[in-house]
Amino acid sequence: MSLSITIGDGVLEFFTHGTSFPIQCIGQDLFLAIVQDQSELIRFVRDETGVIERVAYHMRQFPKK
Repeated sequence: MSLSITIGDGVLEFFTHGTSFPIQCIGQDLFLAIVQDQSELIRFVRDETGVIERVAYHMRQFPKK
């Protein structure tokens, strides 16, 4: 499984399994997406210096590339 997060036309989106979904910020580093009629949380995980180092989604963590 892989995912990408992009900004398109002023909308933050994530792309996984061949489909993109708009995401909405609901807190610091916390976002909400509706995927196949289910609410999914996406969280940016920062290192000790505050730099985003990975993304947590669907009980997995993906390193930033």
